[in-house]
Amino acid sequence: MAGTYTTASLAPGATFDIKVVVKVGKKAEKKVKTSVTATSVRTPAATDVVHLLTKRK
Repeated sequence: MAGTYTTASLAPGATFDIKVVVKVGKKAEKKVKTSVTATSVRTPAATDVVHLLTKRK
C-alpha cells in the first residue's frame, strides 16, 4: 500500500478526515495492522502517524 494525497493548507491544530477502504479477497488475513503518516510539506520533519487495525466481520 502506498500513495500520496495533498490537502489545502491546514492551520496549526486543524483536523482533516480521511476514509480508509479495505477490499477483502478470499485469501485475506483475519486482521491487518497498518498506518497512515501525515507529513508537512513546509516542515518535512513534522509528521503525525495514525495506526489502523482492520478485522474481518
